[in-house]
Amino acid sequence: MKAGFAQSVITPPLPIQLAGHRGPRMATSIGDDLLAKALVCSDRDTLYAIVSLDLIWLPRRFIRKVRDLISRSSAIRPENVMIACTHTHSGPDTLNWYAFAPPIAGWWMEWLAQMVASTVYLALNNVDDCTAVRGQARFDLAVNRRRPVDGQIYRLPYEMGHTDQRLSILQFSAGDRSLGGIVHAAMHPVVLGADSHAISGDWCGIAMAELGTRAGGIWLFLNGAAGDNNPKIWSGHNNYDAMCSVARAAADCAEQALNSARPFAVETMGSRILDGVYEERSHPYLTVEQRLRTSEEGGLYVESQVLRLGNMPFVAMGGECLFDTARIIESAVGDCLVVSYANDYVGYLPTREHYGEGGYEPAASMLSESGAEAYVSAAIANAEHIMGRNKIPT
Repeated sequence: MKAGFAQSVITPPLPIQLAGHRGPRMATSIGDDLLAKALVCSDRDTLYAIVSLDLIWLPRRFIRKVRDLISRSSAIRPENVMIACTHTHSGPDTLNWYAFAPPIAGWWMEWLAQMVASTVYLALNNVDDCTAVRGQARFDLAVNRRRPVDGQIYRLPYEMGHTDQRLSILQFSAGDRSLGGIVHAAMHPVVLGADSHAISGDWCGIAMAELGTRAGGIWLFLNGAAGDNNPKIWSGHNNYDAMCSVARAAADCAEQALNSARPFAVETMGSRILDGVYEERSHPYLTVEQRLRTSEEGGLYVESQVLRLGNMPFVAMGGECLFDTARIIESAVGDCLVVSYANDYVGYLPTREHYGEGGYEPAASMLSESGAEAYVSAAIANAEHIMGRNKIPT
């Protein structure tokens, strides 16, 4: 196989409204730069791109614009591009969340689109023959946040709740030189809480930089079922040192995964996008974005994408999968990596049981109960199709 990596700084100019916590929160300093990172790989004559952005979320129309820009400057087809946000809560508001704050400047979003496409172009120019290894390690830094109290569900640390305790890693090397790779884990980047006013990639941004120092190369972070998985240190802490300590612990987990890694064959690749319209409900604070997208397209269209490297499918979801949502996908598909915050953002992606329980996550979704269930079912059908197990899903 062939692979190439590149990264670019995408830190916005200050001051700028930060997204991810309620209330005014203007960035007044830069703790660490936000980055766009790209992996371009190929099997024979087909090129694929995976992009990781230190941003909280991005709308569907932006993703389509970037894919178009990439296809104009390369032989990478739009359907072979996956763009995922890490979901840092210490980056700019890119989805018109706040009624009290003006939308982020249009020129900066245009610049951002060009920078993402440029990063993919740079990665394409770095493509070289390589080999891959895959590993996994225990990741026990998170706590579930859906705590039941007197018949209600609250966002509180809940030690009895499920957390994804797996960190997966793919490393690509040219000879003895590490080109970088992909780290997949599930945890909200909210160690820097609502009282922090610093731009930051939070724990996953620092952890990937640390891993690059230790192992070499450029490392993309893909967030998994982080919808109800928060760091054990979270929300309300304005302690940059504490965030860095969580990042170092995550880098330790990634290093352990590398130490256990085994050769990973990537002889063939594939990608498929399944676009559908799903039953919606009103999102409590992304009303402007929801109204805009449904009026533009005549309904709530959301895509699921499956990008396969060898026998490993990345199931890209346009929202925040909860732990149980990802388990439904994994139990149906098998060995796969569920990627949240990918190619779109429609809010949380709860299960039918979560809707019945109530709480913040099922309320903060553009999808109704049946809409979310249908979207997850479509993603499963798409994954099974690309793995050669069924007919083309409808």
